[in-house]
Amino acid sequence: MRVGSEPIGRSLTAKALTEAIWFMKRNRAEAERIIVKYMRLDDPKLAAMEYDFNIALLPDLPSPTLEGVRLILENHARENPEAGRRDPGEFVDSSIIERIRREQFLESLNK
Repeated sequence: MRVGSEPIGRSLTAKALTEAIWFMKRNRAEAERIIVKYMRLDDPKLAAMEYDFNIALLPDLPSPTLEGVRLILENHARENPEAGRRDPGEFVDSSIIERIRREQFLESLNK
């Protein structure tokens, strides 16, 4: 299914990820409980460390960066030299994140 020229799945995936990060940042105890469950941890201190690590890295509105894609391509170039010759811009489409920003999706979660 498409909306305009964008497959619905990409937009819904980006919104779901954004909402999950929003939830995690506002519900520490529940987020740690989920971390314990899915990482199969026995030590609550490890769950707290994992929570703190992720919260520090995750932006409110996740989006790919050219630098991040460049690092991935460099890593893949070890096994596939062609990856190192590719332009990171070929792999980044920020239109979905920009649409989410224009729709004020994050602001709607705070209501």
